[in-house]
Amino acid sequence: MKIKIFLLGLFFTTHLTNANAQKSSLTLGPEIGTLLEPLRSTEALGNHFHLGINGGLHLKYDVSSNFSVSFRTLASTRKKSFFYESSFREEGRINEWIKSFGPTFGVDTNFLLLDTNGSFIKITTYNKYNGSHKQLFIDFPLTANYKYQNFSVYGGFYLSLLLRNETVTETYSETPALDLINTDSFPEINLIIKLLFPNHRQTEVNYNVSKTNILTVDYGLLLGTSYHVNQLYFYARYMMGIPDYRTETNGDEKYANHLIQFGIGFNFPFSGNTGKSVPSLE
Repeated sequence: MKIKIFLLGLFFTTHLTNANAQKSSLTLGPEIGTLLEPLRSTEALGNHFHLGINGGLHLKYDVSSNFSVSFRTLASTRKKSFFYESSFREEGRINEWIKSFGPTFGVDTNFLLLDTNGSFIKITTYNKYNGSHKQLFIDFPLTANYKYQNFSVYGGFYLSLLLRNETVTETYSETPALDLINTDSFPEINLIIKLLFPNHRQTEVNYNVSKTNILTVDYGLLLGTSYHVNQLYFYARYMMGIPDYRTETNGDEKYANHLIQFGIGFNFPFSGNTGKSVPSLE
């Protein structure tokens, strides 16, 4: 009796497996599209979204007429903006002159120094930093998909690897104490101020290709939908990163990856036992 039940179960299992194999297939095809990435709203940048591109390959396994599993390999361009401020006490070059005056002429100039650190004049200078990170990632999303008629919805998770990071930083320095008196009519005085305090009202732009303080592995959740016309489909999806994109935040608020993607794809069937093309599923 037990042998008969075992053989009967084996028969049904084999039958269901073969039936499922008749329905299932693999498809592979390209995807290309654009992405929108929210930027921090800053006066310097002005833009609220970064417009990037993404594209790659989409491998899909159709489990049934409604369910499938997808794996993608996509390259994407991303961008992050940042803004922060700092200040420091600047002595100015006049201190160097005072300290070197004494030994040069044999005169004691210590009485001119106003603190124990040997400083004669200290004026606060404020720095404002505006910048951006231009990044190139390769993304690996894995999703489970459900199809109803021509529409598909899917969800899963993704893993991304940072390939390149370019940082552009614009630094604006100003010393408010030196602006108490309007000296625009006296260019000689402005020249002296600039000579004594070279950081007064200056802008500097730095360009750097480095992954310093940038997280090289990103991961998160993914939700999407698509509309199919045979094997052609149009997609929209949202990728929500979990970790901060920086390795050190220095007390700043969390800044994770959030991407909205739109595009078009096409899947080519290359396996299946029915000999018929299987409509593209997400």
